[in-house]
Amino acid sequence: MAGGEGPDFLCIGLQKAGTQWLYDQLQHHPDFWMPPIKELHYFDLAFPTALEGQLRLCAADPDAMQAQRAARRDRPLDARDAAFFAAAAAVDPDDRSLDAYARLFAPKGPLLSGDITPGYSALPAETVEAIAARFDRALAILIVRDPVERVWSQWRMHLETTAARRRPSRTPPPSPPSWTAAAPRRVRSPAGSRRAGGRRSATGSRCSSSTAWRTSRRRSAPRFCAAWVRTRPSPRGSSPPSTARPAPRRAARRRSRP
Repeated sequence: MAGGEGPDFLCIGLQKAGTQWLYDQLQHHPDFWMPPIKELHYFDLAFPTALEGQLRLCAADPDAMQAQRAARRDRPLDARDAAFFAAAAAVDPDDRSLDAYARLFAPKGPLLSGDITPGYSALPAETVEAIAARFDRALAILIVRDPVERVWSQWRMHLETTAARRRPSRTPPPSPPSWTAAAPRRVRSPAGSRRAGGRRSATGSRCSSSTAWRTSRRRSAPRFCAAWVRTRPSPRGSSPPSTARPAPRRAARRRSRP
């Protein structure tokens, strides 16, 4: 399989199933040359526009790019990577042919190489058939994971990415529906701890999305989802839960004996 034209394999996902781990293992293996960019997105995004920032950095300041790769513990760039960036910059975004895609892997020489892009798992059937016909010797690799754990990991990544984007502006998380804030019951943590909802007040404990997000980082997914469902708005046509507090129970007075 080694030494053929184009990629020797295409890893099509799944997202949050270990594709980064696979790329890290292969890029340091002596029998492989992996492209300096893990996800090429040649068939699902506007290539090479999606890589424009890295292409510009490589051409303007290679030392800065080397420093970034060293911080991520990626292998150092060499002449093969320079040839890859030159071939990527020469691709016409309006005419992305399979031949131009094959030229991206020309620097591999006799070694093995491949494209690890989880987005390829959603490619249309005609695109998959064209790739299989052009690179008939290439293997298709699909890494699977427990569905619940995979979705939970992707949701956490979404929260962390959103928080990183909002951090400079200090934008608070979105507030829950108004009637949930006034509800007497609070969103309890899965284990019943008061740390997730704060201190109980006279009118009921706080209930905010930020509380639920903090809970998600230290609680399991199924239990946290059950707590999060309790903060969702009521279905259309139904009324929100009542905010009236139940009448307190009065202790029965002991009758004095004669």
